Amino acid sequence: MDWLVDTNILIDHLRGISKATTFLRQARSSGTLWLSAITVAEVYAGQGTRQPKQAAKISRLLNLFRIAYVDGSVGRLGGEIARDVGTALPDALIAATAARKGLVLATRNTSHFTNIPNLNVRAPY
Repeated sequence: MDWLVDTNILIDHLRGISKATTFLRQARSSGTLWLSAITVAEVYAGQGTRQPKQAAKISRLLNLFRIAYVDGSVGRLGGEIARDVGTALPDALIAATAARKGLVLATRNTSHFTNIPNLNVRAPY
């Protein structure tokens, strides 16, 4: 199974939450792990990335993922989701990325993605 991993799962892993680390290891061994470019931006917006040691750790982690970029198709669907469902634009773009690529969205914030059609969302722990 191929996964689009939401920001909160990465943050949990970086904070040493073992359930997040276990999920990422198991998911990586059985499929492809993806991140939205939006998630990359959210991770680098964190203040910890100003510290060289933490920035290097994040860079190593992100290198384990394929990055899904926001193209016109994802942008349009994300805008429609934000407009029609009321989802915040960053989450709408993440949802649109998962939907367009046929990926399962792994997040702890499943409530952010309710009522979005054609989206497979799972809380991995």
